[in-house]
Amino acid sequence: MGDGQYFDIILFALIAVFIGLRLRSVLGRRTGHEHPPERQDRLNGSRREAEGKATDNIVTMPRRKNGETDAPPLDLPQEDGQAAPLPDDPRARALAETLARIRREDRLFDERQFLDGARAAYEMILGAFAAGDRETLKPLLSPEVFENFSRAIEEREKAGQTQKTELVGIEKAEITDAEIKGKDTEIEVRFESEMFTATLDAEGRTIAGDLKHPVRIVDTWRFRRRLGSRDPNWKLVATHQEG
Repeated sequence: MGDGQYFDIILFALIAVFIGLRLRSVLGRRTGHEHPPERQDRLNGSRREAEGKATDNIVTMPRRKNGETDAPPLDLPQEDGQAAPLPDDPRARALAETLARIRREDRLFDERQFLDGARAAYEMILGAFAAGDRETLKPLLSPEVFENFSRAIEEREKAGQTQKTELVGIEKAEITDAEIKGKDTEIEVRFESEMFTATLDAEGRTIAGDLKHPVRIVDTWRFRRRLGSRDPNWKLVATHQEG
């Protein structure tokens, strides 16, 4: 794979030059999301559930048909480039086959680099939503998701509230579903993360959440991109938060 193609793949969600320069430094780079030293003692202590959540359920993921469950985590291709054996589970097998088709039809697609980009986008979107940064959010979201995020930010601002969110780390990010819809590709990613999050009133008092204890968050986000497009941008089109 050429260097130019590599950088095309990892520039996840690049639209504006400003956003692209910010993403270029994090997309496709494996940091491990290590816990900051100053937070390690907190993580070793109590992990009780915070009252608040990192984000509202802004855009609901479509419900699955009765009896369907998320596919088991996907076994990605082996490091030597050889495809791993297809799993026995029917839904996991269907997912593996769909991803294989996407790779055949889209030379820019690579599962591991997609997940690296998804991790970076997850962190950036959470931070921008908490900060009310619409400029950063807009190129990363579909129009519907951006409208709903913007409305939630506006309601928070009218109430004189602010949100504080500090992502400690993403413990796991895995592809749980993939679908080709006409000319579009949609990929679903399940994130398990630890974060400090709270909503504060106009006087700075905590009214929801807890900035002293981390909360475990499980989010499922769905990203969309035109299949085979030279444009490497993926956009967030739906979200779901467990619990």
